[in-house]
Amino acid sequence: CYEDYRKKTARRCLECGGAVLGRYHQLEEDDPNATALRAKLNAAHGFDATIDWKHPLVLHSENGCYDRYRERTAPRCAVCGGSVLSKYYEVDKDGGGAKLIIHAEGDCYQQYQEATAERCLVCKLPVLGSYYDVQKDSEQGKVHADGPCHKRWLESAAPRCAECSEPIVGSSYQVGV
Repeated sequence: CYEDYRKKTARRCLECGGAVLGRYHQLEEDDPNATALRAKLNAAHGFDATIDWKHPLVLHSENGCYDRYRERTAPRCAVCGGSVLSKYYEVDKDGGGAKLIIHAEGDCYQQYQEATAERCLVCKLPVLGSYYDVQKDSEQGKVHADGPCHKRWLESAAPRCAECSEPIVGSSYQVGV
């Protein structure tokens, strides 16, 4: 009888609805899901809307309810769509104040950078490392500082020799007329 009474009066797990008799996690009252969860519990247990669920909001620790709850309610990564449960980056979305959340671990942040980074004017690959800001006529952008991109940019944008039309890169002499 006592065991039946304990099960009937025990707190209910938010995830599975089972009686919480052992170890548990208790949600904070300021959890953004608390109001919705209380309404769900009222409906599940036949309480009308005027009666508030007075028990603390708890989840089983042992059978994975807490982990499933965190997985289900966690913010989503803007790149892979997975739950963000640990380290992450907040990235400004188009300067409008809205933030994108991106996993700090794994490939998500690298993929985000590659997808949104400015492209090298020479090789068209994302510029993620060191670079030079360049401008020629109406074309303006970045070129990689490492590798052949900067040299090729200089050769294409450098002044030309009046005699042979080769690009002048490096030291040059000005000859008086």
